[in-house]
Order: sequence, then C-alpha cells, then structure tokens
Amino acid sequence: MKSLLHSSPSWFRRRPALAYPKRRRDGQIALVCAAGVSAASFGFFARSAPKVHCDSRPSSKDGVQAESGEDLGTLDVIKSTIGVDAVANWASDWGQSLALFQESASTLWNEINGGEGSLFDQIVNDPPDTALHPELAWDAHVRLGGNEELCFAENAFLRDRRRRMVKAFAYYLDVPESEMDERDLPVISIASSGGGYRAMTSTLGALQGVQSSGLLDCTGLSGSSWALTSLYGVGHGDVDRTVKHIRDRIVTPFLHPSSLDILTSPPTNKYLLEGVIRKATSPGAELSMTDLYGTLVSTRIFVPKNPYDLDPRDLKLSHHRIHVDNASLPLPIYTCVRHHIPEELESELDDVRREKRNAFISNARRDDLETKAEGIVSAGHYQWFEQTPYEFGCDELGAWIPTWALGRRFDKGSSTCRVPELSLTILVGIYGSAFCSSLFNYIRELQPFISSMPFSDTLQKLISEREKNLQIIHPVAPNEIPSFVRGLEDSQLRQGAPAGMGKKETLGLMDAGAVLNIPYFPLMRRNVDMIVALDNSADSHELWFTRAEELAAKRGLKTWPRGARWPKQVTEAGEAEPLSYPASCLPWIPSAKGSASPPAKSSPEDANRRLAAAQESDVLAQAERQRELTNGDGPEPSISPPPSPASSSPAPYPMSIWIGSSQESEESSEVDPDNIDETELAKRDGIAVVYLPLVANEAAVPDFDPVEAWSTWRFDYKPEETDKLLKLCEENVKFADPKLKRVTKAIWRRKRDARLAKERKDKIAHHSEASL
Repeated sequence: MKSLLHSSPSWFRRRPALAYPKRRRDGQIALVCAAGVSAASFGFFARSAPKVHCDSRPSSKDGVQAESGEDLGTLDVIKSTIGVDAVANWASDWGQSLALFQESASTLWNEINGGEGSLFDQIVNDPPDTALHPELAWDAHVRLGGNEELCFAENAFLRDRRRRMVKAFAYYLDVPESEMDERDLPVISIASSGGGYRAMTSTLGALQGVQSSGLLDCTGLSGSSWALTSLYGVGHGDVDRTVKHIRDRIVTPFLHPSSLDILTSPPTNKYLLEGVIRKATSPGAELSMTDLYGTLVSTRIFVPKNPYDLDPRDLKLSHHRIHVDNASLPLPIYTCVRHHIPEELESELDDVRREKRNAFISNARRDDLETKAEGIVSAGHYQWFEQTPYEFGCDELGAWIPTWALGRRFDKGSSTCRVPELSLTILVGIYGSAFCSSLFNYIRELQPFISSMPFSDTLQKLISEREKNLQIIHPVAPNEIPSFVRGLEDSQLRQGAPAGMGKKETLGLMDAGAVLNIPYFPLMRRNVDMIVALDNSADSHELWFTRAEELAAKRGLKTWPRGARWPKQVTEAGEAEPLSYPASCLPWIPSAKGSASPPAKSSPEDANRRLAAAQESDVLAQAERQRELTNGDGPEPSISPPPSPASSSPAPYPMSIWIGSSQESEESSEVDPDNIDETELAKRDGIAVVYLPLVANEAAVPDFDPVEAWSTWRFDYKPEETDKLLKLCEENVKFADPKLKRVTKAIWRRKRDARLAKERKDKIAHHSEASL
C-alpha cells in the first residue's frame, strides 16, 4: 500500500479528524468535524495505491540547497513584511469563519484521504482523460543538443513570427511595407523581473502600453512568470482580458477562508488539487512547501470569476502553444535555477550541517563549521533551467525534454512512465518561490525598507559582516522534481557540464530571482537584437546590471553592452553601499573550448572595487558636465543625490539605453535617451538593452509610490490600487515609446544595410567568377 502521507512533508502529517456527512441547502455534500480541527491539521493519506507503471521510487533527492530540518520561520518573515493590518484582517476573517473553515477543512481531508469516490480516488484510480492528457499515449526522450541549438518547434515559431511581423514593423516604424524585408527585422524580447503581485501587475500594465503602441506585435520573445502564465492560460492570450481578470481576483488574499472553499467545492477542487495529488503519487516526485504555495496562489490567479468557465487545459503549459503555434503572440520563456554543489563536496556539506545542528558544540567549533560550509558553498554555482510551451531543459547540460513530459521519471535518456504533465499550480510555486532563496536574498528584497529605518548604517554594517553566512542559509528547501538526466553518462551531456549529474534522482528548483531578477540569461543564446527590460524589483538595481554583464562575459558574448548601470547619478557621501553578491551566485558557464574546470571566480572584493571605480567615474563625469553648463560663471551647482527607484520626484522617467559592440573599445555602451542619433547607433553591431525601471511618475499617478504600496509579500489589493499601478506602468512605457522606436529603427537599418552590403559583395564575387 502506498500512502501520500509517507511522501509528504512532516508538517502535513496529522491524524485524520472524525467527520460525518451533512447536506447543504444547495444539495452538495459537505463534511463537518466531529472533533476540532486546526489550520494545519489536514494532510494526505491514500488508501489505495496509484496505478502507475514505473520503476521504483527513488530513495534520495538532490537535497543540497537547504539545510535539512532547518525551518527559520519563513512564514514569520513573510508575515512581518506584509503589514500588521493585513495579518489582523486575515486573522479576523478566519475567526469569523471558524465554522465554515471546520466544515471546509473536513471536506478537503475526506476528498484527499483516498476513500472510495473521493477526489483523490477519482484522480489517481479512474482511467485518465486522454483528451485532456494526450501525452499519456507518448514516450518522451531527452534531446541532447549543443549550446546554440533550439528545438524544431521554436525555430518554426521564429520563422512564422518573422513573416507575420513584416506589416507590424512597417506600421510601428512608419516605413512603407514595400521597404520591409523579413530578414532585416530585429529580434526583440521583453524581459520582466519578479516581485510577486507587484511584478505580475506591473508587467501586465507595461504589456498594455506596448500593445497600444504596436511594439507587442513586433516582439518575438518574452519572459516573465505569473503574468504570462495568466495571459496564455486563463486570459486566452488577450492582454485586456487578463488585466480585468487579475484586477478582480487579487482583491482577496489567497490566505483567506474563501480559498479553502475554492479547494473543496466543485468544479474548482479538482481543477486545483489535481496537480499536487498527481505529483505526490508520481514516481520520483517530492511534495514541498512550494507546491502548497503554488496551489494557494492558483486559487486567485487561475480561477475565473465564473468557476464554470474553467478549462483544465489552461493549467497545462504545453497547451499554451495554441497561442504561439500560429505566431500571433510572443513566445513565453520561464526560468528557474538549481544550486549545484560539486559531487565530491555534497557528503562533506551534509556532515557539516548535521554537526551544526548539535546544540552542545562549542561556539568556536560552530564558527569553524560555518567557515567550512562557506567554502563548500562558494565552490558551487547556479544552473539555469528554462521552459517554453515546447521544451524544458538546461543549456549548461545541453539536455532538453518536451514540456508535456516534465514530472516524469527518466532513465538513460527515456521516460520510464507515462504520467500527466506537471500542472501550472506546481510550476508557479517554483517560478515564484522567493522564499527558497537564501536569507541574503530576503534582506536584498527588503533593502528599501532597511535604508529608511533608524540606525540603517549599523544594520547595513551587520549585514555586510555576515553576508557569507546569510548567503548559505536557505529557509525553505527548493522544489524537487524527477531528474530528466538521470542515468546519462557525463560524456553524453554538454562538454564541460558538472560531473555526476546522471546520478541525481531529483533536481531542486527555485525562483531564478535568487541569481538574476531579470531573465537575461535565456536570451543570450537566442541571438536577440534588442531587450526591453522591465525591472519591477524593490532592491538595488545596480546588482542586476553587474550580474548580467558578468554572465555575458563568462559566456563569451562580446556584443553585450559594457558598463550598463543605474542612470548616472551621484551618491551622497556616507550613503550605505549596495550589497555585493558572492561569486558563488553566478552560474558556471563552460568556455567555448569546453573546459572541464570552472573558470576562476572574481572575489566579492574585486567586484566591489570594479563597482566603486565605475561609480567614481560617473561622479567625475557628471561633475564635469555640470561645470561645463556653468561656463565658469557663478557658483557651481550642487550635485544632488539620486532619487531612489521608488521616489516620487517629478523628474523625467529614468529609462536607460545601451547598445553593445563586438569591437574592443573603452567607449561606453550607453546612449543618451534624449539625444539618439540613429545613424551612429546603426554603426554598433551589438545587443541593445532598453531598461525601464518601476518608478513613480507624478504626472501620470500623483502621490503614488509603487514599491512601498506593492510589497512582494502582500497578496491583496483594492481595485483602485491595481488601477494606479497599471496606469503607472502603461504611462511609463508610453513615455519611453518614442525612444524605443528610434532604437528599433536604428537596429532595423543596421541589419538592412549589412544584408545589402553582403548581397553587393556576393554579386561582385559571382560576376568575377563568371568572367573567369
């Protein structure tokens, strides 16, 4: 007999409450507890074994990302950041709805307890719906490919999208369609950062802006998470419909009694719980806190206002290809990361963590163990995984599987069972699992609040002194899924991939924001010409510029812009320095020669010196410009400190533009947004990055600070609050649009001129050969 109880986390394991059926007025069967039940007293228990033909369940997991058994009060951290009022309101809601909660909790328990006729019994033991899950008739195989190789379906999408965009580009750039050649069209990507509901809503507002301008129809690739899964799923590819849906659904937090009712009432109960039940009963899978989190979030963002409009296919990422197969929308790309510890150090790290949990060791010994753990963790790196409606895989490993096969167990390159695709209710928990990152990442997200607190200098000093310790502590373990490279030899993976990956039973995945909050990385291998970066994060933006440039350098991408940083401003003397990032946060990018050894990592001190030198250069340059403005007459103007990203200053929108070049040069890649010379820009052959931060705009939305009003850890917003953020982001994009057009036109001219020059050269060469 197989039991979900045995595969679930310890906090799920409770004794079942006695319950008896009672009929509600609406005729539905409900259950009322005969004994009291608390909020954490429901769990999973299967009375009948799932009928899945597969090899044995693995006995080990990835398990190197988090210190096993350590729970550092993640919920307390979240609670403290969402605000006392919100917590009090939720507690009041639960108190007033205790009777309803008891009834719903008992119903939920009986549905997932595995009894005959229960929801669990239906999902696990009834014949699956092959119309909903056609992948049950297919075997899956790992595609092993090189660094730059995209799958056939994505290449076909790019070809069809390019043809479709000819008319759209002509309209957007105000150029006759007869002058447009699909070979000259720039590949444009919109990359949006994470940040909970703030990032989701900000991205949708920005998409409204690029849609109204026409740029969305010119975009070939896109990246985000909750916003795009809603857009391509329940939003059916319609931006305005998705905005209305989200506006209505985030009024109530997912930690609300009504969410439990959604999980216990048909038709939403099966719609939402099928993902976690199937994962728990699938060979090789592990239930985690992020699965619960994703399911709860899904009660708000994936359930339409009319629950009878539900379409279970909306929760299948592979089904979202219906919106991209015809090239009508950009291709969504989702990212997550895995913290890789070298194989030879894993057992050593486990021993260190085990000894640290001993309450009787001396402080000196504990310090020695922390130093040892720091050294082991710093030897690791983050691996990037990406997913589209077509494929899931890892560029570093050179291995990919169909998206519909994610969640299956693999061995030696082939799936060993046929189970339904991993539900979006699980995936959104992974994409948004900010709490799986280190304590350092928590502090980074709260940086604006820390800076405004009394004694902030002292706090910053303490954080800086304990940075390494904070970086190695993960309060919640990442989400474990079956490893699709299990059983593969090192020689079968991409040259230079870490040794021993084929021995992993599972892969522990978490939010990519732990490494880089704007998903530049998957775009670096897709030959994009221009990236519109929507930064909705609350922390130091300087981190993302530095990180992206280092990733590009490690990858050998010479066309990435150099010196991209927050818009040039002068920092006040004595202002707290931004938190530096340990080198271990960077992924290991094998060299072009496929070296089997990781490249040498720069130390945090080196990174700080580079950052300080860059900032000093900016200070001197700005001071010189201001001296020139005075023409030497009168006193020099004072240099004021920059507004914070959330400042309500009525200053112009601080967008930034950089265009790289493959030519070795000390010249800055930055372009003055107010003085764009299309002819000069066309001479640069690199990637253009247009950076649009989430900042206040007094002209668009007075007295509104988006970062303060929209915390990453808050999950309920009134419609008027949502409207303000949507309008702010839409107006900011509209403000930037004229400059976006000029940059886009310069890249189009660059590609056109290069093509025509090559054609002339080939024609001359052909005539020369003919004359011989």
